[in-house]
Amino acid sequence: MISRKNIVEIAREVGFSLCGTTTCDDVSEVAFFEQWLEKGYGSELPYLARRVEIRRSPRLLFDGARSVIVCAVNYRNALSGGYPRDFEGAKVASYALMTDYHTTIKAMLRELAARLKELYPSLEGRCYVDTAPLLEKALAVRAGLGQIGRNSLLITREYGSFVLLGEFVINDEIDRYDKPLDWQPCEDCHLCERLCPVAAINGNRTIDARRCISARTVEGVAGCLPTNSWVCGCDECQSKCPHNQSKPLCENELFAPVFDPLTDEYQQLLGSGALNENLAQTPLARAFRRK
Repeated sequence: MISRKNIVEIAREVGFSLCGTTTCDDVSEVAFFEQWLEKGYGSELPYLARRVEIRRSPRLLFDGARSVIVCAVNYRNALSGGYPRDFEGAKVASYALMTDYHTTIKAMLRELAARLKELYPSLEGRCYVDTAPLLEKALAVRAGLGQIGRNSLLITREYGSFVLLGEFVINDEIDRYDKPLDWQPCEDCHLCERLCPVAAINGNRTIDARRCISARTVEGVAGCLPTNSWVCGCDECQSKCPHNQSKPLCENELFAPVFDPLTDEYQQLLGSGALNENLAQTPLARAFRRK
């Protein structure tokens, strides 16, 4: 059996902002997810409907899977609060200003795994960052990291919704599992719904990917709706969210921006869809390949 205290301490030392634990028991939210798919909100993203049985039961990820360690990183930077009011150039979501988080978080999870294995030699597991059919936000809720907001994003008390997730699924039990927070972050607030420029936010804490600017600029979902100058992702529903105000900026240098989209140099590159050395390290590389 693994000590939760050891897990959380090492996760902090590795660079994670938050860490929680939960079991590999069935995820009840999968029924809601399937209803969302049936309504067509998943748009042209067929991979979402694959391997739903694993989304329902993380135990199926590999033989012996018992527990999930859910980690989060605060990535808030200077542009997370929004672009200047008079800015009319190409805009990039704040998560896309940094080195691709999939690579960075995967490396951090592997370090967490290696250090835990030093303490528990029989420990085995697998690290995931958007690379498995996991309902990771539902698992994050179950692990006590936060609750789902109206814009479908995980909202944490400490960092708002500007967090990125990664999971380490292991073959052992943990001596104490976290519990969901007794907290409803949005209550009667509907600000994100009113601010979404394409009305992509549904009334049940989900989004319509057929309309969502992020889905169209990153995943290549077709659509004739405006993108409001966003060329990769969209922060419209986050930048003015009350839970994202006065939150600390990210202090982990691994998630620092590698370019400034406000400069003339990068505006020219963003407008042309070209990549230089810095942009090639970021999620923009994937978004631009899909154009």
